[in-house]
Amino acid sequence: ELKKMTEREPPEERIPESPFLIFGMTREDFMNQTRSIAASLGSDWLYVEYTRNLDSIELPEDKQPVDVLELAVRLAEK
Repeated sequence: ELKKMTEREPPEERIPESPFLIFGMTREDFMNQTRSIAASLGSDWLYVEYTRNLDSIELPEDKQPVDVLELAVRLAEK
């Protein structure tokens, strides 16, 4: 049973708050986008790590998610 739990992907399609559903992209696309944003902005804005199914997306205490998204959009428009 433990092996099954560690090998399967999370059921994103059943989690309404899933970022994959919210942003309308696949898990792989979401991971690639967040990694790219983190690389562009640096750890002062966003830290992203994906290891197996242990996803970690962290913001510094002085940042809000909307701040990161707004800056990422501005950078993408340049």
